Order: sequence, then structure tokens, then C-alpha cells
Amino acid sequence: MELFSRGKWITAASHRFIPNLYLEFSETFRLGALASSYALYLCARNNYAVYVNDALAGFGQAPYAAGDICYDRIELRRYLKSGENTMRIVVYGAGADFTSMRREPCALLFELFSDKELFCISSKETKVRLCPYYKSGEMPLFSQEKGFSFHYDFTKEESTAPYFDSDLIDLPLPSHRRPTERCTDGGKCRAVILSQGIFKDDNIEKTTPAEKMQTAFLSPRAFWDMTGGHLPPQSVPDQPGFTFDAGHYASGFDGIYILLDCEQIQSGYFSLDLELAESARILVGWGEHLEDLRVRCAVGKCNFAFSLQGNRGANRMLFPFVRLCCRYLALHIYADRCTLRYAGLHRYDYPLSEIPSFSCNDLLHRKIYDTCRTTLTLCLHDGYEYAPYREGGMNIADAAMQMLCGYYVFGEYRQSAAALRQMAHSLSEDDFLSPCPCGRADYFIPADNCRFVIALEQYVRHSGDIALAAELLYEAKRATEAILGRAANKEGLTDAFFEKGVFHFYDWQSGLSGAKDTEDSLRGRYDCPLNALLSIALSSLAALYRACGRPQEAEYYLGTKKQLNENIRRTFFDAEKGLYFTFYRSGVCSHMCELTQSLALLAGCAHGEEAQALRHKLTQGMLIPCTLTSAFFKYEALLQQGEAWGTYVFSDIAEKFGNMLFSGATTFYETEDGARAFANAGALCCGSAAYPAYFYMAYLCGIRAEEGEGFCLHEPLPGAVNEPHCRILTPKGELSV
Repeated sequence: MELFSRGKWITAASHRFIPNLYLEFSETFRLGALASSYALYLCARNNYAVYVNDALAGFGQAPYAAGDICYDRIELRRYLKSGENTMRIVVYGAGADFTSMRREPCALLFELFSDKELFCISSKETKVRLCPYYKSGEMPLFSQEKGFSFHYDFTKEESTAPYFDSDLIDLPLPSHRRPTERCTDGGKCRAVILSQGIFKDDNIEKTTPAEKMQTAFLSPRAFWDMTGGHLPPQSVPDQPGFTFDAGHYASGFDGIYILLDCEQIQSGYFSLDLELAESARILVGWGEHLEDLRVRCAVGKCNFAFSLQGNRGANRMLFPFVRLCCRYLALHIYADRCTLRYAGLHRYDYPLSEIPSFSCNDLLHRKIYDTCRTTLTLCLHDGYEYAPYREGGMNIADAAMQMLCGYYVFGEYRQSAAALRQMAHSLSEDDFLSPCPCGRADYFIPADNCRFVIALEQYVRHSGDIALAAELLYEAKRATEAILGRAANKEGLTDAFFEKGVFHFYDWQSGLSGAKDTEDSLRGRYDCPLNALLSIALSSLAALYRACGRPQEAEYYLGTKKQLNENIRRTFFDAEKGLYFTFYRSGVCSHMCELTQSLALLAGCAHGEEAQALRHKLTQGMLIPCTLTSAFFKYEALLQQGEAWGTYVFSDIAEKFGNMLFSGATTFYETEDGARAFANAGALCCGSAAYPAYFYMAYLCGIRAEEGEGFCLHEPLPGAVNEPHCRILTPKGELSV
């Protein structure tokens, strides 16, 4: 069956330059006796939601890199009926660049087949209008990563605003079907009503719903007093619902507030079932903690809130365009009476295997593993999500860590293959990858080129997928050579890039984040972390060439790596201190940290007694430490001699990750500073912080992948944790210890 031979890309030309644009496309058709199948093939830029006879039938365009857009297939039979049917497709176009999506025309392409014929297509005859119930145009940003906030108006759901014929637009056809499984309905998350009362906005004019909620005066009231006899705790969903009545309190307040606790960090789409006596405005905010004694909605330039205009009567909706990640939700309802049946998150989860497992006789380590799995699950949906509370999109460095963990914790490879293709498609004309391949960033991170090559080799080693190695080998070479090409100088090292938009990020730590870098400070500077990552990438590239049956190229890159390692040691190593400096410029070395030593070890720059002494110094607390996520490299470097350092590594994991659990964490943080990080915008759920699960299975239990062999059994680490057991799902079947 040839797809999209008749369907055309359509838009509404009169609205196409509006940012934050919602267009509603509509088709009406009659059916006789229903066929056995009705398959809708569609593609949207940037996102879509399909309603058939007013029921939500499917939503969620898969993330895509430039030039790599894919289409979806949605089965509609259960929503159709004999007689007249209406299909509405709401398409969202950001109209601006964010790191999770890019500025593109708001456009739709579809074809609808019965099991017999193609009978409905996107064309000039497809009706379209500016969606009346979503507000289009400039809105506050959730964050620079997640994009615009939204406003939904229940009073306009029955709008009679006219439709017009669509306009055709010339865009490339999608090249392939969605490469991964669609997320499946996980149901509504239970939420406990934690607090309730009345609120009053302050007298200072606030510009965003988040600021209003952050600064409002909250006055709690007893649950039984507001609901007429119910005793706490109570939870939703609740079919009869709870009627909150503040009418008997003194006048002067603006409305009712309700605070809900999902009891752990969850990820899903906001769902509401609320009844109002009269139309009223509703503000909804979300957050991962209550450190402000309320949901932290407004922080810096971030606005974690949106607004609704409630209608008299029932207000029921699932909002399918923005996935939230939070534990707490707050409602500010500008009314003195309402009935709440549900407000919370409706989960749609990526299907993952339950087979992989880990156990031991240490309760803390078992809990750390379980929390790692939960964290990884909440950061994997239509693609990898770095810190879904604030970010919502894939980041190369963090996705590489999530992929590696996923091979062990889920036995999952399709998402990794899709992500690696997206990374490869993001290569610029200058051969640099976008740090956020499915969006657009105004900066590039040179080290990400190395991370991509390393991640590709790890995927091939674990999956045995030689076809993908061959498919992306050219891009891997380009990415490596773009960094290696800077090494044609007297030092024989890659110097620091100083071009416009460069971001030399290695860690969220003093001197390593690139925050204070300027063109003047970068000129003539050499970075040990970048050169060490290049060395590791050269090993990975050589392995990819070997996998593709090209040993001569492999030997060439291994020879290049050997010379690079000698240059790294000559330039950065201080024999007296037995340590590697981080930076070199004009004959002067500076900065010593754990990350630099770890990367030098992983690159193979140090050998024998020198490497042993370096590992010892890594454990002494004498250097600028690795932050939470980059400690992965420290642990990996130590576990190269696992028997000697296993007890230290797993004790350190127990301390760092145990502290989060004892503080009430249900997922692992972006940094150990938790909510206080990044000027109070820190995320408490970060996929790249879930790597202890990998160390439990790969080192404690000894199941690791070897080049050309796949998963192999190694000697488990003795004494670090008692009686470890695990089961892993490999491409060749289950493997257990």
C-alpha cells in the first residue's frame, strides 16, 4: 500500500505566522455497515490530537530531528458508527524554537483507509479554523525547553466559529513510520487531597498564572468544614466527588484552592473533572516538592502553571499537548463553590518489559535499584526526557546514559536506535550535533560529538545491531573528525573551540560548566576532559569499524588514539602530584577535579602503578568532586579494578542515593542539591541519575556486554553487597545470575 499518494500537507495560510498556534481541522463522512478496520495515517508539525465523534482517539506526534519526520497509524474503528461521523484533528505549531521542538509551519497530512479503500484525505476541501477553545498567540513560557504555556476555554467548546477551506503547503513527505511503540493508557493517577481553603491574590499586578499562584495569600480550612462532613484523608478520582463550599466564610477572598498529592513523582497529562455553578477562571500549577509550603510554580523565567476558563456545569478534559512531571498539583478556582471528581495526571506509558530485575539482601540497595527503574520509566515516553519537570526533551549526554541503563533495566533497544538516528540527523554542515536533536538550540557542545560516537558503540555492543553501525558509521566518523581536526597543532591536542555559540560543558561543577567562558578565555586553551572524551570516542569508532568488517580503518584510529593519549599525558599530567590538570593555556596548567582523573583513566592515559595511585587519589576527597550524574565516570574508572574498589563504589552509592531516599525522594535528582539547584529550578527526577541500576547488574552481578560477543558472564564483585541476583533481557533471551 502506497501511503500519502493522494493526501496533501494542509494548513491555514492566514494564521501560519502566529506563534503558539492551534488549528482545528474537520472532516465529516457517512458510513454504512462498519468495516473491520479504519486506519488513520497522519503526520503533524509540531503535534496533534485526534477526536472522532468527540472522543479522544489518539495524540502525540513522535519527536523528530530535522528532515526525519515520521507518521503514525491510529485505529479508529471503536470510535466510528454507522451514519454520520465527524473527525476533528487539532494541530499545534509552536511557531518558535525550543530545545524540545522547532519553529515550523503548523501543518497536517493524513489519509484514512477502511479495510477496503482510501476514503478520506487531507486536501483543500478539508475544513479548518483557528481552534476556538485553545488560546493561540504569545503566552508565558513553561520554560525555554518545554515551550509555551496554554489557556483552555471550556465555554467555547460548542463554538460556532466558521470553518474555511484549507491551504496547501509544500513540505517533504514523512520518510518512515514511528520507529518506536506508542505509549499506552496507564490510567489516572490517584491523588490525595492534601490541603484546601480559600485564597486571595495579592495587590501587585502579576503577568502569569504561575506568579499569581506563587504569591497568593492562602488560608487553609478544614476538609470537613468545606465539604460538609467528609473526614480526611480523601482522594480522587471519586465518582460522587467532593463539593467544596466557601460561601459561608467572610467575603473578601478570590476563590477556593485545592492542593493534591500524587504521593510520588508521576508523569502524565493533566486531566480534570470539575463541576461549577457558574463560569469561573481556574489556575493550575504543578511541582515536585512543597519547599515553599506551596507548589513552586514561578521560579526565575520558568512558569509551571496554566489557566482554564471553566464553564457552568461539567468541565471534563484530558489536555494532550503537554506532558507534566510532578508530585503535587494546585488548583486556584475563582468561585466559592465547586464539585471536584478528579484533578491529576493521566499516565500514558511507554511499554517496557517487566522481566529484568535485581535483588540482594540489602534493603537500601534494593530500594535504590527500584527507584532507578522508576526514574528511568518516568523519563522515557515518545523519546528520552532529560529532566521532564523542566525540560521535556532529549539531551545527548543524558540520553546516552539513559540508553546504557535501559539495556540492563528494560532490555530496550528501539528507543536507543531511534535516538541515535535523531542525533545523526542533527549533524550541522560544520559536523556538530545539536545538543537537543529534536529541537533547535543556539549553541553546541563539542563534547557531545564524542558522546554520540561512544553511545553508538555501546548500542552496537549490547544489541549486536551491525546494520545500524553501518548506517551511521559515516556520521560517527564526521562527528569524530570534527573534534580530531583541531588537533593539528604543536601540542597534538584538540584546542578549546571559541566559535560563536560554543558551550564547553563537562559537569555542573566549578570551572566545568562553561558558565564563565568567553572567546578570550577560550583562545589557546586546551581541555583535558574534551581530549579524553575524544580518546574514548576513537576507541568506540575503531570498534564500529571492526563491527563493519573494516579493520584497517580501525587500526588507523587506534594509532591516532595512542598518540593522543601520549599528548594528553605530556601536557596535563603532573608527575609530582600524580594527577591530571583540567586546563592548559600558554604553558600554565590549572584546575584539578575528580572528573578529569576519571576520564583520563577511562581513556587509558594512565597505566600500571600510576593508574592505581590515581584511583586511590579519586577516593580521598582531595579534589573538586564529581556532581551526582558525572559520578558515573568516577565509579566506572574505579571498577576497572573492581575487586579493589567495589566496596568503596557501592558504599558511596548507598550514601549519596540513600540520602535522597531518606529525604523523601521517590525519583533521583538532577544534582544532590535537589530543588535548590539552578537558582531553585532544580529537578527531582533526572534519567541520567539512575545509573546505579547499571552498576548493580553489570558489576555486582557481572553481566556485561563485550565487543562482538554481546552479553557475557563475568566474575561478580565479591563482598561489596551480599547475595546479589539479577535477570536481564538480552537480544538473545534472558540471562540471570
